[in-house]
Amino acid sequence: MINALKIQSKILSLSLLWCGFSFGQCNQDYKVLNAILYKFSKEGSKELHLIENPYPFVNQSSFFTKNSFSEYYSGVLGVDSVALQKMIKTLDFEYLANQEKKIIKWDFSRLPKNIIKYSDEEKELNDMKCYCFSRPIYSKNKKIAFIYSFNPCGYKDSSLGTVLVYKKVSNKWVYSMAFPMP
Repeated sequence: MINALKIQSKILSLSLLWCGFSFGQCNQDYKVLNAILYKFSKEGSKELHLIENPYPFVNQSSFFTKNSFSEYYSGVLGVDSVALQKMIKTLDFEYLANQEKKIIKWDFSRLPKNIIKYSDEEKELNDMKCYCFSRPIYSKNKKIAFIYSFNPCGYKDSSLGTVLVYKKVSNKWVYSMAFPMP
């Protein structure tokens, strides 16, 4: 009887720990997304349309390789190669490539008021202020977040994909760099 109570107690503790971790990660997702939306708003868009369903991280397993970062991205205009080389040394590429994220609709009550829900993905997306973001993929130490984003400029087929990189500095997510998707 005592052993059964100890086992139940351990299971309950682990369940609560897991729920707290999951909720914390979800909170981090919104903190990163809010940092991105704030930056986009400061760059001139008063209203932003956000597609309700997070987009999957396109080509996640091929993007998160040391070769991809070292060979392709070190010569890309706008990517700080010194900062990139420092970042490469800290990343666990296998960990990043294999993170799985559930596609759960964004909770718009947790986003700024100037964000407008765009829920019909099958329509033409002619709004240049319409964006779609993946859920963040975090480095092992949870201090770097990678977010796949696209801005559909017309049809989904012609959208431009970018991976945004945000770093956690003094408990805030700040823009670091962006990688255009090949």
